[in-house]
Amino acid sequence: MVVMMPHIMTRKGEHMNYDLSGRAAILTGAAGGIGSAIRTLLEESGAQVLPVDLVEGEGVFQADISTKAGNQAMVAEAVRRFGKLDTLILNAAVLRYSSIVDMPEETWDLVMRVNLKGPMLGLQAAWPYLIAQPDGRAVLTSSIAAFRAGDDHSAYTSAKHGVDGLMKCAAIEGAPHGLLVNAVAPGAVRTTMNDSGIADGLARGLSQEEAEQAVADYMAIHRLIEPREIANAVAFLVSEGASAITGTTLSVDLGARAV
Repeated sequence: MVVMMPHIMTRKGEHMNYDLSGRAAILTGAAGGIGSAIRTLLEESGAQVLPVDLVEGEGVFQADISTKAGNQAMVAEAVRRFGKLDTLILNAAVLRYSSIVDMPEETWDLVMRVNLKGPMLGLQAAWPYLIAQPDGRAVLTSSIAAFRAGDDHSAYTSAKHGVDGLMKCAAIEGAPHGLLVNAVAPGAVRTTMNDSGIADGLARGLSQEEAEQAVADYMAIHRLIEPREIANAVAFLVSEGASAITGTTLSVDLGARAV
């Protein structure tokens, strides 16, 4: 028997207090909804942040993180600005929908380049600087899609499975140097990443509120996650409060993995 949970009002996305003063960070995907929230919270918490994205934005360092040259350029810029690099947040991602049988090869390759190859190249470029610090941190953005497959998500789900595997390997390789490597796995966040799902609901005659709810309803608590809630998890993982955590994927999904 399926039990329908009631809608629950929560105080979501509140500011959390972290002391990140002295930290020098790179943040990819900084112009997106989650990236912007992470950048704001890190800077409010005292960290120096190099925001990186392919698109223009205020203070954004433009680089193609799907390429070796782009990753080397962002690391060089961070070290030039801050004199060190101790925090790496690899958040950039793209989402494309297609069934396996209809998957264009170029779509598969794009998702893999940005979502999986990009984080590998980012870790590779930043590695010498991260392990040179006594408290290096790296956080990769995974997804609930790494644990729950769905129609037309084969490229994205496969890449996010890979992100979790990459994170675990980096945690093992970084352990002798004291480098902590973790991931966050968001559920359905109120960002443009979920616009296509909402658009599908609108096309079926749902209101905006109903379409958003349809996207959120696969989680145990039926609402969209606010970007700030993901930012809180990332800030925690790069703070001293997470000094004993490595090789772990922290699900921020309102219980989606539990249902």
